Amino acid sequence: MADTLLFHDYETWGVTPSVDFPVQFAAVRTDLELNIIETQMPINWMCAIPQDYLPHPKACLVTGLTPALSIAKGMSEPVFAEKVHRQLSMPETCTVGYNSMKFDEEVSRHLLYRNFYSVYDREYKNGNSRWDIIDLVRACYALRPDGIQWPQHSNGKPSFKLEDLSQANDISHEAAHDALSDVYATIAIAKLIKQKQSKLYEFYWGLRDKNEAAKYLQRFMSTVLVHVSGYINSEQGCCTLIMPICRHPDNSNAVLCIDLLKPIDNFVTSCSLSDKVASIQSMLFSNTSLTTNTYQERPGLISIAINKSPFIAPLKTLDAARAERLGISIESALINAEILRQQHDLADICQAVYKKSDTPNTISNIDEALYAIGFPAPADTQLMDQIRECQPEQLVGFQGRFENPLYEQLLFRYRARNFPYLLEESEVQKWQRHLQARFTQGNKKECLSIDEYFTEIEELIARHQQNPTFLQVLQNLQRYGQNMLG
Repeated sequence: MADTLLFHDYETWGVTPSVDFPVQFAAVRTDLELNIIETQMPINWMCAIPQDYLPHPKACLVTGLTPALSIAKGMSEPVFAEKVHRQLSMPETCTVGYNSMKFDEEVSRHLLYRNFYSVYDREYKNGNSRWDIIDLVRACYALRPDGIQWPQHSNGKPSFKLEDLSQANDISHEAAHDALSDVYATIAIAKLIKQKQSKLYEFYWGLRDKNEAAKYLQRFMSTVLVHVSGYINSEQGCCTLIMPICRHPDNSNAVLCIDLLKPIDNFVTSCSLSDKVASIQSMLFSNTSLTTNTYQERPGLISIAINKSPFIAPLKTLDAARAERLGISIESALINAEILRQQHDLADICQAVYKKSDTPNTISNIDEALYAIGFPAPADTQLMDQIRECQPEQLVGFQGRFENPLYEQLLFRYRARNFPYLLEESEVQKWQRHLQARFTQGNKKECLSIDEYFTEIEELIARHQQNPTFLQVLQNLQRYGQNMLG
């Protein structure tokens, strides 16, 4: 098959990809000119909810999907994962979505991880790549806005919501937050930008290649770049000016940069290196800073991943008139860049801020362990391949054979979720203890307790008394919870 783009979208039972399971996957394949390939049927698959998990009722109101519907029409997660993986890993495929790097790609990674697939191969092998339309949209607004209608929130800030952009530009979007409808709307938005701002489109298309992104970002301490990201204030067009400083100390695919439009005092004070590092870490990563400070209030040290299609561009891409409209002072940024170049310990400071602790992470929930578990040993990779191919009755024979014991936990959960009727008596008791912990203990990231679930439903029923569609969904959720209790 020639090069294609696989526009895709997930709907999930919550907003956290590592713990909230997918319920719907939709995809449409196009050629490089964004023409839909008619011989490739649109994909719209549903996955059954696992038995040790309760959905977030607010998410169900957004999608209109319920656990009962997923069980009636959905496939088991191993089957769902196999079908999704086959599409994502087709040679010469660029997977693309709307806010997909932050969300959908993470859903895919955790789905593949839970089902014993190689997580990363499909992202770059056989001519494959990844891309994201939302940063193309943001960059278009910030740098080349002509020819496109830009919706605003009631407070005057630009809106980059897919449904708002679709409506403003007369694009059909029949059912926002239905995965297939969102896919078609994303294709239409991409076509619009390709038509109206083709040079910008082609430039950002090239940045899906991490080597192309590295050409800009690995010119340490010597260049000022335009950077567009959802982490930057939308009043500023989600746009800022950065200077690459050094490589990330633990991630070969990331570069540490400083936002030149933010105060640089923390990097140029006269205190010791260790004090500078401690101060910046506290302001960047402490629980207090993360919950109370906005991006604008934190030190301007950021990590940019070259393998996640970052939007970075030469300074000349932002002309003076557009910079003024966005409230961006190019002069101030250049002054800050020159001051920072005089700080001989700057790279050491930045790397020390991001250096991981030698203390190993404590893993309480194996579903969340993807980035802590590390790359599997060759022997474990072979076992994973065999697990995917074997019959369910044979799975118990793989227990106790992994070099990394964390995969033992993953295998047990895989067996219990998908083939509980094959568990031995001691394993049934172990699984029951797991279920009890999941559904009775509150304040957990990985799953609502049954009390939290019903409380949220009751609050939403009281709030949406005049909305019969919402009430029907919430009543379905109540019945599902009651059946689980029964």
